[in-house]
Amino acid sequence: MKPQSHHPFQVADLVIPAIPSDERLWVPQTANIWFRPLLFNTSQGYWINLLRVKKTGVLNRHLHPAPVFGLVLRGSWRYLEHDWTAHEGDFVYEPPGEVHTLMVEEGVDEMITLFQVHGTLIYMDETRKPIGYDDVHTKLRADWPGRRIRESIHTMRFTSKFLPRSARRTPNAHGDSSGSGCAPIPVLLGQ
Repeated sequence: MKPQSHHPFQVADLVIPAIPSDERLWVPQTANIWFRPLLFNTSQGYWINLLRVKKTGVLNRHLHPAPVFGLVLRGSWRYLEHDWTAHEGDFVYEPPGEVHTLMVEEGVDEMITLFQVHGTLIYMDETRKPIGYDDVHTKLRADWPGRRIRESIHTMRFTSKFLPRSARRTPNAHGDSSGSGCAPIPVLLGQ
């Protein structure tokens, strides 16, 4: 038996393929834009996901009142409000309080970036008036996109790692189904 490397009440480690081979794990946002949820932490108010844009695309203008971290895995993108472009392998830090509009330019066939978003994402119109928002809770609620996230989880028969150990028999990354399996989209609920 391996020695326990963490506190008995600590959340288990998570090791999953970030870029899935199953297209059903990509949640559509709009034409040519998807996201792949990786982790939702409702007690600390952040989520981690992959953003994928195929062909030229523009995401809604938005404001982050908390920091955002990104790592470009494929392709490139830029903000209309800046003169820099983030390329494959680049790390991006978005300071709180900035309004920006993400754009994938002509000639980029596919862009995938890993984002860790803290707090709220506030959508803005052209006058910078708030017109909507997303946070970790709206991503999970009953309407879109939360419904589609849950459908993706259900379709792939994934279970929450926060079920009692006796109820968790999902194989982990090593094929072990002894009850220590990892859910591909864990939801960290308030504790």
